[in-house]
Amino acid sequence: IIEMSEMMATANAKSIEEIKSFLSRQKEVYKIPYETHPADRPRQCVFGGTSNALDFLPLDRSGNRRFIPVMVYPEQAEVHILEDEAASRAYIEQMWAEAMEIYRSGRFKLAFSPAMQRYLKEHQRDFMPEDTKAGMIQAYLDKYTGSMVCSKQLYKEALNHAFDEPK
Repeated sequence: IIEMSEMMATANAKSIEEIKSFLSRQKEVYKIPYETHPADRPRQCVFGGTSNALDFLPLDRSGNRRFIPVMVYPEQAEVHILEDEAASRAYIEQMWAEAMEIYRSGRFKLAFSPAMQRYLKEHQRDFMPEDTKAGMIQAYLDKYTGSMVCSKQLYKEALNHAFDEPK
């Protein structure tokens, strides 16, 4: 497990694409000492990103399927990692043993069910910055009864602008 602390702290459109590309990669190319040539090597890790901000997910048109927000409540921990090292190690070893048992049994899937995907998509919204213009447009569309809409109509009616106003 590799921690990427504050991974979204300075995210802009370009860096978000770079982060997504990095997370999606399944192999790395590198040279081990004393080898003559670099080689493709499959990744053998899981990335966990941390953030102190609650609205860390990007407003991304392609979706945030690479990110699964998990709230951590340290005050609810059964074992505090700094108070009792032996108990913490035992807890972590037990966690890995249970994960290995599930892996060896073959009773797991590497993809979420459609129901879980829908839940995660909804859950992710709680961790995205609010886009007021998108919210205004969504509120307009929620009440809109027509069968078609165009961008000029949204500009004027949802965002309350005149057609001739350059913005």
